[in-house]
Parts: sequence; structure tokens; C-alpha cells
Amino acid sequence: VEAAVEELDRFLSIPVEEVDLDELEEIQRVNNKAELDHVTVQDSRGRKLLENVSAEFTPQRLIGVVSSQKLQANSLAELLIGFGRPVSGRMLVDDRVVTDLRPDARAHCAHWVSPDGAIVPASFQDNLLAGAPPDSRYDMDKVIKAAGLSDVMPQLPEGMATIITPGDDR
Repeated sequence: VEAAVEELDRFLSIPVEEVDLDELEEIQRVNNKAELDHVTVQDSRGRKLLENVSAEFTPQRLIGVVSSQKLQANSLAELLIGFGRPVSGRMLVDDRVVTDLRPDARAHCAHWVSPDGAIVPASFQDNLLAGAPPDSRYDMDKVIKAAGLSDVMPQLPEGMATIITPGDDR
């Protein structure tokens, strides 16, 4: 616990530039693209979490971030939704530098579903329909195919009624 407290204290002691929020732009969505241009991100100890990353993200797309290092994938996802700033490089939203945008603006523009946080202890079907209105009707075969889970279904002992939990290897 002491090491975690020291790390948190070190993080909280990093000087933050004072900004007048009234002078920053508010955005509700990305119209054209979000772009990382040679971005490097460091933790509170100065260790590089991401180095020289360039990428372009267009709206209305589901984007999967895959990395051999979970910390790198998380750092990229957190950066995109508004946590932290690059130490070098540029991050743009619709050709506007993110430092000209309200810090909470990116949270309106992206959603992050962690691979170990999206599943709740419930049936396979309940997890697929999470967030859908209760009276919605879906063709479950289409939902399973769209989610890329056609190969998983035959492995579930109770089909759609199989209870799954976060961290389930299925």
C-alpha cells in the first residue's frame, strides 16, 4: 500500500498548467477525425508508456486496441477519452489541438470498454444485450455474428443461457 500511496502522491505533485476553462472550446462529438501525431506519453516517474505513436480514428467506428503490453493499450485508450496529455507530439480532434479543448470534451466523443470490465456476471445473452431497451427485439443470430462470436457459441454448455463472468476465458 505504501508504494501505491507514494506513486499516487508523485502523480498528484506533477505541476499542471493553469487554464481558463471559459477560453477553451466545448465539443460534443468528433465530426471528421481524431489524430495522434508522434505522441509520447509518460507516467509520473517519467517512464514511457507510449512512444512516438501516430494514428487516425474516424467517428462511427468500433476500434479495438490490442497490445502485447496491457499498460500500453490502456494508456492509449485513456489518452483518447481524455485522461492525461502527451509529453511530446500532437493530439488533434477535427484539426484542433486538444489543449485548446475543454479537458472533459473528449469524454463526450469516445467510450472505452475494457476487456475485463465489459462483462457482468450474467447469461451470455444478457451480456450481449446489455444496455438495450428491455422491450427491444433482436435477431440473436445476427447479434452473435456481428459481435464475432459465432465460433464461441458451440462451446457454451448451456448456449445463450450459459452464465459468464468477468475474466471468463470463454
